Amino acid sequence: MQDLVQMTNIYKSYDTPKGPLQVLKDINLSVSKGEVVSLIGPSGSGKSTCLRSINGLETIDSGELVVCGINYGTSKLPHHKIRQKTAMVFQRFELFPHLKALENVSLALKLVKKYPKSEANARAEQLLIDVGLKEHLTKYPHSLSGGQQQRVGIARALASEPEVLLCDEPTSALDPELVDEVTDILAKVAASGMTMIIVTHEMRFAKRVADRSIFLEDGKIVESGDSTSFFENPHSPRLQQFLQRVHT
Repeated sequence: MQDLVQMTNIYKSYDTPKGPLQVLKDINLSVSKGEVVSLIGPSGSGKSTCLRSINGLETIDSGELVVCGINYGTSKLPHHKIRQKTAMVFQRFELFPHLKALENVSLALKLVKKYPKSEANARAEQLLIDVGLKEHLTKYPHSLSGGQQQRVGIARALASEPEVLLCDEPTSALDPELVDEVTDILAKVAASGMTMIIVTHEMRFAKRVADRSIFLEDGKIVESGDSTSFFENPHSPRLQQFLQRVHT
């Protein structure tokens, strides 16, 4: 099966007042077309940096990163062109507060995809209906709940018809009672055959939707496997300890 994401010997560090801080250390990861992969681990383990590198929001120090056939190290395309193959669902929604839900979803279709306004609005409306927001098309973000705002974010990400959908802690900013409404939508997206990489602290969600799960700590992949055995029979003592603490 075709690999849409290939990360080979990836290293990434940030400059800090105390010197370089290495956040990714020799990451090797491939994700096949139609596969759903979850990245879990403690805060600061490199999960979000890994995701942002795939989306072109971070540059890597060394290694090879190929996404949807584009080698990020050798491609002459500008980053906004590279990112057209992927889409991100952000932790904090990142909606434009001055735009209505429909406008938030249709904006990129008009500006980037060059859809006619009527076509962009029609597609945006259908996507918002698909995520259960038929009655909220003309509402501004401030009048929507956190779960509703995140569903707008999911619709916006899907509007560009990405080959890979990246979800960075999509439920961590939500009140506990709103988590299920977002995870249910993402489960439907996963079931549709979308290739997805999900950074999450929701272990039940990861176990439910991910074909494969990966545990990172200190910038390294500690353990990887199909989600059933990963959660039910973890091999490394560190993953066993982590799962006990987060109560899967």
